[in-house]
Amino acid sequence: MTRRGFTILEVLIGLSLLIVLVAGAYGMLLQLHSRQQEIATLAARNTIGTTIIDSVERAVLTCVADGGADGAGVTVTDSTLRVVYREVSPDLPVSDGAFGGRARLAMIHHADRRTLEVTTTRGARSSTTTIANIERVRFRAHDGEDWTSEFDSRAAKRLPSAVEVAVWFARPGGGTGVEEDAGASEMREWREPDRLRVIAVFDSSADESIDAVAEEGDAGVGGAL
Repeated sequence: MTRRGFTILEVLIGLSLLIVLVAGAYGMLLQLHSRQQEIATLAARNTIGTTIIDSVERAVLTCVADGGADGAGVTVTDSTLRVVYREVSPDLPVSDGAFGGRARLAMIHHADRRTLEVTTTRGARSSTTTIANIERVRFRAHDGEDWTSEFDSRAAKRLPSAVEVAVWFARPGGGTGVEEDAGASEMREWREPDRLRVIAVFDSSADESIDAVAEEGDAGVGGAL
């Protein structure tokens, strides 16, 4: 008995089905790869956001109102934050060396480069880390009555009641976080920040210099939640 061969139509149908299957599998692989990239990006951003906020919390924990020769203990502008603090062990009494050396934390956001410059200074040693893809950072201080983007603890003779840190990460493709109406050139409000933390500062009514704090172990030391 003679077997009938495939017709051209059957071959074309078979090829078409094969192409559909290959295209479907390739599409699934692309979606999986894209999802993996999104997860990796979210994980990296979470790590960066946590690092920024933890650095501020550690500094605010032992910040002082007056940093002596280093200037104000806490200085806040919309895009910069400077904190003078003591590297201490809060669980130890002053007599056991709870108060350590003086340290400074400075965070400066460069909007044109979309970077955040974080500098930590301990004595004569200073280290700077530049964090990329930061579209915007907003620092604010609570002066006891309202939030303000300008605060100087030396001029105010007190620490702020709290410090707010808000971070916006740069969007893929260089998009901006500002919502703009399609029919107007006027800029609207920014989108919600990707990371936001309010850090309470204890003993904010104290008016003690950094030297007085070191000697007396009294008020003027801040804390973070």
